[in-house]
Amino acid sequence: MFKHLLYFDRSNVVALMKVDRMIVRFEELDHTADSGIRAFGRDQAELFVNAAQGMMSLIFSGMIDVSPGLRTDFHITGDSIESLLREWLSEVLFIHNVKHVYPVSYRVNSCSPTHFRASVYSLPMSDDMRIGATELKAVTWHGLRVHGSPARMEAEVIFDT
Repeated sequence: MFKHLLYFDRSNVVALMKVDRMIVRFEELDHTADSGIRAFGRDQAELFVNAAQGMMSLIFSGMIDVSPGLRTDFHITGDSIESLLREWLSEVLFIHNVKHVYPVSYRVNSCSPTHFRASVYSLPMSDDMRIGATELKAVTWHGLRVHGSPARMEAEVIFDT
């Protein structure tokens, strides 16, 4: 298994600290009523993982030292890359809300514009984590878009809060 130190910062930058360097993965979008993110990736797999990390940063802001142990496997299909991204984020949000876990690591097994297969590694949420968490109710279709080239992709997602 792997160990990560994750730091989620609501000031528009997330850092995955594995080798003492910061990598911009997503940013928070200003939205009048709900919450949103813009995620970046060199390819579809990285974009989907960064979008999931961005969504989780809206729920919980802070630093946690973790060795994730709970694994959930997903095989998602969709008509388009946008529907696939929405379904993926909805599934990650579902396991967070229903199983009361905090997804911290993601392993993509395969992906295309119409299918996505990945494993999510989570840890049980403590009472302190639940108290400090912001509730996201759903991943919306409003403003959902994925664009870019095969070498650099970008997505915008709005969440119902």
